[in-house]
Amino acid sequence: MRGIYFFLLTAILLGGLVQQGLYFDENFYPYHIILHLLFIIFLIRIWLYKENVFKPYLIFMLIPITYALPLFFEPASAYLAIQGVIRASSTVAFFIMAVYVFHKDSLYHRYVPYMMHGIGLILSLHMLLFDLGILTEGHYIMMGRYAGLVEYANTFGVLLAALFFYGLIQFERTQNKWLMTFHLSVLPMYLFMVFKSQSRGVLLLSSLIFIVVIGLSKTKQQLKLLLVSSLALVTALMLYLAIEQVNVFRMIVLVACLSLLFSRAICECLDRLPKEITFNRLVIPLGMVTLIGFSLVNILNEGLLYDILLGWFELDMSKLTQTRTFTERLAFLTDGFYIFGDAPFIGHGARAWALMYQSVRSYDYQSLEVHNGYLDILIETGIIGFSVIMLLIGLILRQVYRSTDTYITLMPVFLIMGHSFMDFNLSFGYVWFFLIIMTANQIDLTVNLITIKRKTE
Repeated sequence: MRGIYFFLLTAILLGGLVQQGLYFDENFYPYHIILHLLFIIFLIRIWLYKENVFKPYLIFMLIPITYALPLFFEPASAYLAIQGVIRASSTVAFFIMAVYVFHKDSLYHRYVPYMMHGIGLILSLHMLLFDLGILTEGHYIMMGRYAGLVEYANTFGVLLAALFFYGLIQFERTQNKWLMTFHLSVLPMYLFMVFKSQSRGVLLLSSLIFIVVIGLSKTKQQLKLLLVSSLALVTALMLYLAIEQVNVFRMIVLVACLSLLFSRAICECLDRLPKEITFNRLVIPLGMVTLIGFSLVNILNEGLLYDILLGWFELDMSKLTQTRTFTERLAFLTDGFYIFGDAPFIGHGARAWALMYQSVRSYDYQSLEVHNGYLDILIETGIIGFSVIMLLIGLILRQVYRSTDTYITLMPVFLIMGHSFMDFNLSFGYVWFFLIIMTANQIDLTVNLITIKRKTE
């Protein structure tokens, strides 16, 4: 039974990727039908076979209920509110079934790295072939930025950045030589794609996440992660320079060769690392903070690093240093809270911002998204829905932490969730599926989702 669910959930995960990341409701319709049919069968199964370990996860069905509440209090659009309920229900169904299939003790848990890197390779190779002119249909480069199959540069960038951290962290944790090489070989390509997305928010947040990962690691682990990341960065920059200079065939050969050479070089360097490291574990994180701070100051003051990025890599530096986007996001935030204030407890229903922002906007702008996933949830479901959703997400993150005793493996998830404070990644159904797989495979079912303390006599 799990094998069938594994195949179908994997097919849904890969299928959603080529449907513009399931941003539009009409792209989601076939997935709604499949997921709800699968979920009904799943519910019958756990009832018949008394698989009580999965029953606590049914509490997540509160989420579609919170999206349904505005229907009783004049939502912004009854039709779109219903679409939101169905979308939330499908997402919750996918989550519960993903826990069933991919939890730590499951046979299919071991396939998750291949699924994750399969997604990364599809996103990366599709974008590479499109830029080289082999694929011609579609609009995947927008204003010079890689936007990928999701057709939005910032979300494309954050997905590839999350996959980079996933590969980096899993490489350090695995003992399987083949899997270690696989994790390593894709890192330069992911980083190259992040650079080509030109997402300032992703680059800045990725730097902070990297510092956190380094800070949470032991000294020898820090050296390994720093070595891998540094060589991946150099390789990615080589690809960045080469794509404008060489023909299609040479670029494809170069990508393959550099990936293999990178993996081999890392393995050789790791074998030469000393077995015992004596310096303090705070040295590298503090050095990283200093380096990143210096780099930011240098770019803002148009120093040497600014000239290198402008001259060698031909980056549009006005996009990196402009403040217009930040000003716009502040306006969205202010206007969003005005909309929230009209129905603070139960919200206005799904897609409320798109329907209502023009009546409250502080100046003449056009934006169908509030560019803040959490404010979007607050507007759509109110305080009640937002509290329920955040509480349930918190319960899952706590369960994962208790399953692994470290937050490091959650860093790719935190990267996407953190970036969603400044963009609308969570409006893509695919992003939720992606986060679910990354989280579900870290769950240990022997760790309770909800801990109930009983009084003893």
